[in-house]
Parts: sequence; C-alpha cells; structure tokens
Amino acid sequence: MKTIGKIFKLLVFVTWFAGWGLAAASLHVVRTPDKVVVVPKDRLTFNETYADIREWTTDDVASHPQLTARLTATGRSDLLANVPVKTVENELKKATESSESHNSSLLSHPTTTPAVQSKSIFD
Repeated sequence: MKTIGKIFKLLVFVTWFAGWGLAAASLHVVRTPDKVVVVPKDRLTFNETYADIREWTTDDVASHPQLTARLTATGRSDLLANVPVKTVENELKKATESSESHNSSLLSHPTTTPAVQSKSIFD
C-alpha cells in the first residue's frame, strides 16, 4: 500500500508541474515601471515568458518584435510608455507590417499549381 501512495503522490506532482509548465508557455509576464501585467501569447512557447521592460530602449523594442506585436494586438501598447514615443510607433509599425506581410505572402502566392491535362479519357 505504501508504493501505491508514493505512485499517487508522484502522479499528482507530475500533473501539477505539467500544468504550471503549460501555463508558463501560454502567457507573457511583462514587468513595467508601475506594475506586472500578464498578456496571453498567440501560441504555446517558452520564448519571452518573462519580460522586464522597465528600462527598455529603442533597440530592445526592435529586438523583441513578437512581444511588441502581441502587446499591440491585445491593446496593451500603453505598457511601452517608458520608451520614447516616436521610436515605439515606428517599431510597432515595423513589427505589425512584417507580421502582416508574412501572413499575406503566404495567402496570396500559392505554392503549387493545378495539374493540367491535355487529354481526358473521354476525348
């Protein structure tokens, strides 16, 4: 009976740990000068799970296009208020344009062409 209890405790711990890992993969935790904000990610990944943007510069905004685009998409671009305004607007435009152009290029240019048959079996 002791081994069943140990196995049960192990399964509970593994389930608990996996749940926290899944939660971490689905959220951005963004620390601003005023508060800590949780922003949902658009896909499950462990990249940029925690971002301290208290002393971000324009280079930081440019080097984190996915986080910047996600903040914009969720309506939380106000969190970037501590970065100079002109640069934030330019970098947000670049991040969203590159994201949109990537998506539109995938949708507008088919990668395959329809097969062309010169004769059918009924000719």
